Amino acid sequence: MTETNGLRPFNFKMLDKKQNVMVLISPADADKLLTDHNHHNRNVKESKIGRWTRAMAEGHWDPDASDIKTDTNGDLLDGQHRLIACVRSGVAFGTLLRTGIEPETQRRVDIGAARTIGDTFKLEGISWATNNSAAILLRRRYEEGEARGLRVTGKLRYDMSPDEVLAFYRAHPEHESMLTKADQMYRIGPGMARTVYFCALAMFAAQDEADANRFADAFLSGEWGGPGSPLQALVRYLSQARTPGKTGQRDRNVNERHLLAMVKAWNAWRMNEHLDKITITDNDQLIPLV
Repeated sequence: MTETNGLRPFNFKMLDKKQNVMVLISPADADKLLTDHNHHNRNVKESKIGRWTRAMAEGHWDPDASDIKTDTNGDLLDGQHRLIACVRSGVAFGTLLRTGIEPETQRRVDIGAARTIGDTFKLEGISWATNNSAAILLRRRYEEGEARGLRVTGKLRYDMSPDEVLAFYRAHPEHESMLTKADQMYRIGPGMARTVYFCALAMFAAQDEADANRFADAFLSGEWGGPGSPLQALVRYLSQARTPGKTGQRDRNVNERHLLAMVKAWNAWRMNEHLDKITITDNDQLIPLV
């Protein structure tokens, strides 16, 4: 059998015996495996399929990152999400194929602790790894929801792989440049999660970094202005956010709600508009930054 770049072209006869071999699976191979050999597997997760479809289509698939497992009957034990992604992307992918595994092994597949996006950031030596990575996901959910005109309590999801989140972080240096001030704001106004402050200041800096720094400095100075001041309204919102039930902390999208409050304060502050009070309701749509 001829090898290509260390990968053997896929051959279904390989399913007949126990072996570990690096193979190149084409979309046609993947479709046949799913059709003829996927008889007892879990429900698919569209978010995971979407993540891997993008990776394959964009040439970011790592053949060493995972494997495909089949049992002694040639049936698929592990890998259906990757195979579906291969079919949808139309791109062949390399992987380790492990065959001849006992069928009962399937019960023990994927029961370990998966590496999180925060773990990836820690391995890269990025400060505040968990909050920093969560801030990027929050930002992308907000931007996607705003673009689609969604409400605060909409089922807002934006799934990204660790590599995609890391690439976004590298491409948007405002997430790092605003970290210190965002953390200082959190320490003064802890009614919101640190993730919200990290996300909000990065988004503001993407609009205008000088203004984002002035906004943060004004908040940190304690000189929030009098009645009608957007910063004063934000501080009052934060004082309510410390009390359970006042601003929807029990809502599963509480961070999106708080981020919307930050955006409302920022927009009014930048436009020098009067803002007495920030109130977030379930029917509020996510709004763009000015």
